[in-house]
Amino acid sequence: MNLDESLTSAFETIREFASFDSHSLLPHPENLKFQARSERRAMHRLGKKLTEIVGNPDSEDLQYAAHVVKRYFWKELGLSQPPELATQVPRFLLKPDYKMGPRTDAQELASLLAEVPMPKTPVLCIVSSKLALLQKLLNLPDVAIKFLTLAYANSSRHSLTKDLTSGLPMALSYG
Repeated sequence: MNLDESLTSAFETIREFASFDSHSLLPHPENLKFQARSERRAMHRLGKKLTEIVGNPDSEDLQYAAHVVKRYFWKELGLSQPPELATQVPRFLLKPDYKMGPRTDAQELASLLAEVPMPKTPVLCIVSSKLALLQKLLNLPDVAIKFLTLAYANSSRHSLTKDLTSGLPMALSYG
C-alpha cells in the first residue's frame, strides 16, 4: 500500500495502548445528539470551505479531506454507497509522494454541499447548557463558544455513528 513500515508499526502500538473502557462512562443521549449535530455542522462547513482552507487545489491534503467529507455525506450527495476508504491509515502516515484516488473536485463538492440542509433547531442538553453558562459567566463572544463546541465535537469519545473513517477527527487530520 506504499506505507513506511516503521510508521505503521508505531501507529499500531499507539492504537493498542490508547484503548479505553467505554462501558464506565455512558453519555447522556441528548449530549450524543448535540455532538452529532455539532460534528455535522462542522463537516458541512469544512466541505464548503476546503478550497479556502487548503491553498493548493491539487494538494493531497485537500483530496484526503474532501474524500472524508464525501464519505460523511454520501447519502445526502445521492451516492448509492459510501466511497471506499482512500487509505487504511491517516494521511500523515503515508509517504509524501502518495497520490490519493479517485480525485474529488472541491468546488463541485462545495456546490453539492450547499444543497444539503442543516438542522435549525438547537439541541438542549447538559453540554449546551454549560456552554451557555460559560458564555454568560465569562462574557465570552459567540466565536469562542463555536470553538469550544467544535472542540467538544472533535474530542468526544462517544458517538452516534460507528463509522470512524468519516468523522471530524479524521477530516481534521489531513494536515
